[in-house]
Amino acid sequence: MNLTELVDLNRILLADRPALIADSKTLTYTALRAHSGRMAQLLIHAGTGPGYTIGLCLDRSPELIVSVLGIVQAGAAYVPIDPTYPAERIAGMLEDAKPPVVITSKAHQHLFKGTSAKVILIEEIDLNNGPVFEGPCPATADDLLYVLFTSGSTGRPKGVAMHHAPLTNLIQWQLRTSVCKAGDRTLQFAPISFDVSFQEIFTTFAQGGTLVLITDEDRLNSTQLLRKIIAQKINRIIVPFVALQYLAEAVERTGEVPSTLKEVFTSGEQLKITPAIANLFKHLPGCRFC
Repeated sequence: MNLTELVDLNRILLADRPALIADSKTLTYTALRAHSGRMAQLLIHAGTGPGYTIGLCLDRSPELIVSVLGIVQAGAAYVPIDPTYPAERIAGMLEDAKPPVVITSKAHQHLFKGTSAKVILIEEIDLNNGPVFEGPCPATADDLLYVLFTSGSTGRPKGVAMHHAPLTNLIQWQLRTSVCKAGDRTLQFAPISFDVSFQEIFTTFAQGGTLVLITDEDRLNSTQLLRKIIAQKINRIIVPFVALQYLAEAVERTGEVPSTLKEVFTSGEQLKITPAIANLFKHLPGCRFC
């Protein structure tokens, strides 16, 4: 089994439901399927597929999520490249992952000057018109799904290559244990270069939920983050301990409670049950905490 057999954007019951929200822009499941299918078709036409990696360097946007889905649907593996990385780090990632294609924007194309990879600008891709890839994903359980690079804090950044099989198992576990369901909203908090973003994106779409994007400013300002969660009626967040602590402190400071939360996951660092976090969950008696 590959991951796309779980994340089926073709389900008729989901057609008109919101799949992706970013500020005032909403994509239904029908639109998301069409956009990602056009991206997949473009990549297949470019000669990529199973066994290939695709560099992905975009800011937080619907196009970023569409690109991830399109790459996976084409059977290739995505390699997130943060546009804030130093040029030396990006060059090392390209050398190690060897993507024949990089998807980026006009704002970041200078980062790939001189690379041997074919650079595709997102602004030049017509996601609203053109052929849509209709076939099943050609990847097998043993094919790569993504390559994420470590921080490099102990030396040269290393690419962590993950295949469909273990990632499909992870999503299946989350589907079995989650209290969220079709229509519930998940915050897309993690940078695309962190593995948690994979769970945010693919668990949400496998459940028929809605993925809500936020800006980097929202991520870094705890009061803004709290108010975004409340305004967008978010049902699930997956955050590191420090972000959860700041969020809990914002609740204490403002007196505003994110009462729609059903699931809170925290990972990536040691969890501490501080007074602020304990107080937050007193206000959320029915929320599942992992």
